[in-house]
Amino acid sequence: CQRVLNVAAGRLCTPSDIADIVRREMPGAEIEIGETLTPLEAANVKMRAPLDITMAGRMLNWSPQWPIEAGIRQYMTQYRQFVEAGR
Repeated sequence: CQRVLNVAAGRLCTPSDIADIVRREMPGAEIEIGETLTPLEAANVKMRAPLDITMAGRMLNWSPQWPIEAGIRQYMTQYRQFVEAGR
């Protein structure tokens, strides 16, 4: 029996939300998010909903452990270390 399990935060984040988080975590970051959407993007936004993570919780005893803000912060820390190491 095959199953698809959603592994996600259980909440929606728009590109603007992500840009705001990065700006808070990295003051001075220059991130531009356009104000207008293409017709395809506008249709997609209307259909967006958070992924249902109930089955992953039930079958795997799994739940999100990292809020998106903490994940971005950790990624940025590791990336800085990577760059500083000269890789």
